[in-house]
Amino acid sequence: MEEKESAAVRIREESAGEAQRLASDAEAAAAVADAAVREQQERSALMLEQLADLRGTSVQVETERIRGLQAEETYRQQQAARQAEETAGETGSVTVNRGSGQLAPPAAGGRDPVIIPIPAPQVPKPKPVSPAPPVPPAPVVPEPAPAPVPAPAPVPVPVDDPAAAQAYASSRLGAYGWGQDQFRCLLNLWQRESGWRTSANNPYSGAYGIPQSYPGDKMASVGADWRTNYRTQIEWGLGYIQWRYANPCAAWQHSEDKNWY
Repeated sequence: MEEKESAAVRIREESAGEAQRLASDAEAAAAVADAAVREQQERSALMLEQLADLRGTSVQVETERIRGLQAEETYRQQQAARQAEETAGETGSVTVNRGSGQLAPPAAGGRDPVIIPIPAPQVPKPKPVSPAPPVPPAPVVPEPAPAPVPAPAPVPVPVDDPAAAQAYASSRLGAYGWGQDQFRCLLNLWQRESGWRTSANNPYSGAYGIPQSYPGDKMASVGADWRTNYRTQIEWGLGYIQWRYANPCAAWQHSEDKNWY
């Protein structure tokens, strides 16, 4: 009996020691994790301070600017998803009849389209043809000289025409539900950002074009000629302003307050 009690006491002591060791290990691991989090926070704060010094702004302004860039990326992804849905809808709207190459209209009521088979015309079997006499070989014609290699197409050049770009932007305000009273705000906003130049490029951030899209290839969601066509850039910029700020005057006020939009 005493041996059993001694064994039980020994087991309890060993279990208590093991539990204390595990607790110590957990506390040490938590301390290491806390130190890593603090180090990362200090490093992020230092990078924000350096970026603010480089741009001549403040840490708060740079923090809000980064959030704005993240919002732009969300907008680009939403546009890409919407275009994919529209393309899929257009592709599935018609059905090709098998054997005829004719298009059948979509079925009513959401049902699958009915494919109407068209029987192939009956063609009479050809009569047997007597073998033709042998044809003399054709004379050998010398091969023509190779055609000259065409000159490469010229590389598209950005069209920097601020007056034409402003006129086009003014004509597009109604398509987004805005009146001409919003044009003054838009004129000031993009004059500050790019001077209404199609080729405007920010060497520090990589923003490009009249609306200073960051990065510039976001505007490819509107057109492949986003580097050179001010119309493509303006359509993307107006869509971004409508999504982010509702109208140009709200975007201009944000630019006045934060020095970016």
